[in-house]
Amino acid sequence: MKPRFESVGPWDQARIADAKASLHLVIHGFLVKLIACTRNRGSPPPTALPYGKMTPPDIIRKLEAVLGRGITTQAQALYLMAGIRKLLEQQQAKKQYEYLTFHCDWALRSKLGGPTAQKILKLFDAAHIQLKTAVELRDLPSELRTEIERISKMKLFEQELCQFLQTNGLPSLETNRSDGWVHFLHLYAQVVEDCSLVTTEKNKFASIDSVTLHVELTKQPVEGDMWFKVTWTVLDKNGLSSDIFVINSFSLKPV
Repeated sequence: MKPRFESVGPWDQARIADAKASLHLVIHGFLVKLIACTRNRGSPPPTALPYGKMTPPDIIRKLEAVLGRGITTQAQALYLMAGIRKLLEQQQAKKQYEYLTFHCDWALRSKLGGPTAQKILKLFDAAHIQLKTAVELRDLPSELRTEIERISKMKLFEQELCQFLQTNGLPSLETNRSDGWVHFLHLYAQVVEDCSLVTTEKNKFASIDSVTLHVELTKQPVEGDMWFKVTWTVLDKNGLSSDIFVINSFSLKPV
């Protein structure tokens, strides 16, 4: 598997060069309806749209088909997350897979403010208080820095998704390409882009209002790799913001 680079720092070719040196499912009408519904504030997760009243074995067969062909589009990434969310609910496994459930819900809402979102926002709040004073991420207290890095790199999402697929006998994201997770990540990030995590009354003492994710791809590939940056923008109640971003890449000629 090709090495991948994750960092917080300037987004430029020099940084990428340094990092490199150191190291068929077609979805039609339902998708249009699904995306329109998810962009309406307050709408419940519309997991039933593509999967209806399917039983767990039916859903698993659908997921096996799309994973077997490979996730290559945002539409397929969204379809996968909707199916997993439905299956988690039917298997009563949402608590067991807390962060997988959170990332499914994030993909299916325009704004998210549930319990796991509040837990994540509390960590970003603690980091923002220091980052807005020009403190670097690497200088945060080690426990807080570790948690922020795990969230911003979506490590918990990756771990729980991998475990869930394996438990249900489903193909992994690496079935069709060795960098399957990174490639999926750039699609998933675009699905949740601009869908904010928002503080609620349960987190009323937080100094921040929201965290929003943005995605930027390089205009041209670098030596056969497409590089992308995922930025987490923290906005506080005084209108001040701080950014944490992760740089990663996937191959345009996967093996």
